[in-house]
Amino acid sequence: MAYPERSLIVDPRSGFCKSNSTFYSKRQPLSLPPNLSLDVTTFISSQPHRGKTAFIDAATGQCLTFSDLWRAVDRVADCLYHEVGIRRGDVVLILSPNSIFIPVVCLSVMSLGAVFTTANTLNTSGEISKQIADSNPTLVFTTRQLAPKLPVAISVVLTDDEVYQELTSAIRVVGILSEMVKKEPSGQRVRDRVNQDDTAMMLYSSGTTGPSKGVISSHRNLTAHVARFISDNLKRDDIFICTVPMFHTYGLLTFAMGTVALGSTVVILRRFQLHDMMDAVEKHRATALALAPPVLVAMINDADLIKAKYDLSSLKTVRCGGAPLSKEVTEGFLEKYPTVDILQGYALTESNGGGAFTNSAEESRRYGTAGTLTSDVEARIVDPNTGRFMGINQTGELWLKGPSISKGYFKNQEATNETINLEGWLKTGDLCYIDEDGFLFVVDRLKELIKYKGYQVPPAELEALLITHPDILDAAVIPFPDKEAGQYPMAYVVRKHESNLSKKKVIDFISKQGLCTVPMFHSFGLLAFAMGSVASGSTVVILRRFGLDDMMQAVEKYKATILSLAPPVLVAMINGADQLKAKYDLTSLRKVRCGGAPLSKEVMDSFLEKYPTVNIFQGYALTESHGSGASTESVEESLKYGAVGLLSSGIEARIVDPDTGRVMGVNQPGELWLKGPSISKGYFGNEEATNETINLEGWLKTGDLCYIDEDGFLFVVDRLKELIKYKGYQVPPAELEALLIAHPHILDAAVIPFPDREAGQ
Repeated sequence: MAYPERSLIVDPRSGFCKSNSTFYSKRQPLSLPPNLSLDVTTFISSQPHRGKTAFIDAATGQCLTFSDLWRAVDRVADCLYHEVGIRRGDVVLILSPNSIFIPVVCLSVMSLGAVFTTANTLNTSGEISKQIADSNPTLVFTTRQLAPKLPVAISVVLTDDEVYQELTSAIRVVGILSEMVKKEPSGQRVRDRVNQDDTAMMLYSSGTTGPSKGVISSHRNLTAHVARFISDNLKRDDIFICTVPMFHTYGLLTFAMGTVALGSTVVILRRFQLHDMMDAVEKHRATALALAPPVLVAMINDADLIKAKYDLSSLKTVRCGGAPLSKEVTEGFLEKYPTVDILQGYALTESNGGGAFTNSAEESRRYGTAGTLTSDVEARIVDPNTGRFMGINQTGELWLKGPSISKGYFKNQEATNETINLEGWLKTGDLCYIDEDGFLFVVDRLKELIKYKGYQVPPAELEALLITHPDILDAAVIPFPDKEAGQYPMAYVVRKHESNLSKKKVIDFISKQGLCTVPMFHSFGLLAFAMGSVASGSTVVILRRFGLDDMMQAVEKYKATILSLAPPVLVAMINGADQLKAKYDLTSLRKVRCGGAPLSKEVMDSFLEKYPTVNIFQGYALTESHGSGASTESVEESLKYGAVGLLSSGIEARIVDPDTGRVMGVNQPGELWLKGPSISKGYFGNEEATNETINLEGWLKTGDLCYIDEDGFLFVVDRLKELIKYKGYQVPPAELEALLIAHPHILDAAVIPFPDREAGQ
């Protein structure tokens, strides 16, 4: 283990340095080339090995030896330079299923100093057009089948040999890949000078949050990955099966670069089919599989059939990435395949393979871990609320730093600044901790609370309650959208084997836990009625428990002028308006005060239509702010749809970028911080939680994404969002929601994570 500064005192067991709160890799340091004028293709081609066969097409049996590969790279690069006019900095898009020629294209493009990008073959024409508009590629490598997804008048090189005259005339075919690899180089090409800091690859990812963005990876980033891959993989004679998509960072970094430098053989499946993969293992005596977790689960479920049908005796290792494996899945696999080792890893598109991984069967049996830090990677665990650096076994957001960390996002400086700070630390958006032995554990994405009828429900508390049931192995609680309640907590439970646990039994179990639903325990009830009304001299009619008709009867009987409600009660008044107005005299009612969750324009308009003489006033506050935050104090203010009002008297507010800590301005969204005389002192007996939520200057960090407009009105956008992890991919809910509400018959939409054993979510 080596460290960048001799003066640092680093714990050799954990890799943690107390003086700078940084975890260092315990692996051997990388030997990176000092030559600044070096492209990653040249670096890969310079690696000494005795490999013979580089790639095999599993379907056709076509092979590329390493000699064939490098000859093809040189010829394709020559054609791109002389015939197509590709130059340094040009972007080339690859839209293709897995193929033994994808590495040829990638290496050729990068050798010219050009930039390659990829697109998911399952994307729609609209999604591909959006990516093309952003990346502006000069050329696209694609198949005849996929070419119609491309916008008109774009230059194309076909990667298959099928007749291309059938294509629409709008597609401009400038070459066929199979012909390019046969052409002798002209010998006239003068290479443009390529620097290690030049961009080599641009893969699109949602990043740690938000819409899809082009992740800029330099030649130095990729060179560091390749050097790490060689260092960590001592068995150069492995035969890999590639089933992961090569448009994804995992497939590209491993099979278009890493194995080429190592000299290993890769058998490529055009698309994943479980039994095609097993057939390829048997036929080619494969020793290593690179899989996403759902494929591992499929191998467990079909183990008896697979082992009876195929000879898998050559298989020694399964490498798994994209999402953590549970103890159940790991043990299930090792039970079914006792001679095969599982190696796990953690990385992001932005880290270019840098992160953590397990390098032995013993390490992988440390259940829940993603491994120890990769070579030359540093890590910090940072409290997402206070920005304080954490220590061993303390949970916080994982930050990574090292030579493979991306340069940022293409044409998106704002997203770059949010994700990668000025010191080069990548903020992953993952809640993690590192234990006393230096093993990384990924706990979750940054969590959001469930808003139920104005109350904040922490999923972890309900999950902890559920797993106390003797027949429940595991549980997950997620928000389920509802027009009246806002969100319902929805629970998913894993039953113990042979358990007869039913939905009714779970509901009965929860109902017996004594969960209180009386609203006077809530700060809104206590502050407004037990204190506020006494001070103002107002008369308060108290209902022992809520019933809609009881409330309306009280309005009529006592000539009430004001109602204080949670949003679901307001909706109930809308739905039952005709019956309520026919049954009760509500002419005394002048105001409705509503808090707990923002009211939609639809709900506001509907209420005012049904009760035109009643005004709605909204507000925003937290238990910790004792009623202070924002409120509307007039009809005109309440008609500013979406706003929760102007700041309360004596209250100051800041909008703070949750990633960078930068204080934002007018109409800029970020986390809302509040300060004032009513802000709480903290949490009883919990100094850690107090420090996380209320800083030394007295600012309360609300955890709500908000903005304040040019008139001083506060708008609550959402809780800090989490991405959905689907089969190793990060799916931003906002993008799917925006797509859904584009449908003319959809008023609103919400996309939430749904737990799944195979897909993750």
